[in-house]
Amino acid sequence: MKVLATLLASSVLLATSAHAGEWGVGLELGYGKQTFKPHYTYYGGHPDDRFTNRAYGPEAALFAEYRVHLSPVFSVGALGRVGGTPSEWTLDTNEPAHLAYDIPVTVALSVVPAVHLDDMTALFGELGVAGGYVRHRKDSPVWSSYDQRGWQAGLVVGGGVERALTESVSARAFFRYTAYQERAFNSVGPAGNAVERIKDAPRAVSWGLGLMKRF
Repeated sequence: MKVLATLLASSVLLATSAHAGEWGVGLELGYGKQTFKPHYTYYGGHPDDRFTNRAYGPEAALFAEYRVHLSPVFSVGALGRVGGTPSEWTLDTNEPAHLAYDIPVTVALSVVPAVHLDDMTALFGELGVAGGYVRHRKDSPVWSSYDQRGWQAGLVVGGGVERALTESVSARAFFRYTAYQERAFNSVGPAGNAVERIKDAPRAVSWGLGLMKRF
């Protein structure tokens, strides 16, 4: 992860050192899917369990970009983004137990190369490092509970198409995939004893539209 971040920063610095660039800020609105696949290992010897839990919902993000044109056809940008979503996966069981998983806030820093088909239209890709505020929660008065929340690093890849609306305003359609690193934690029983070891590496997919103003 650190190596990728260093390579991303170096590529942008090399490009911007020799070419003048332009700033842009924008807003994205879209829809996303968060996938959690917790793997349960039981300290009491019960066979392992694996589950797939998915959350769907709207997403919004603000972003800023610095872009340099290396030629009439090719440009490269450095993009920072912060986003959020109200989507949440929940489940109530007969245990009884209530479970809730979500990633309400995300950030990313990416390199965004683009190929300009003409003066109005460009195809772009995205490769970067991401962070997600991931929450795994389970509440059960009789079996096991956990409340794990915090930032998890990840990798983001994506792409899309951008179309100029005016000299300084453009619209874009995008698709993005984020893979987060694995988190491992224990659940505890009512007496405070460790009951399960849970591992999960969430994934997220987003798609939508955006507007950007360049300066």
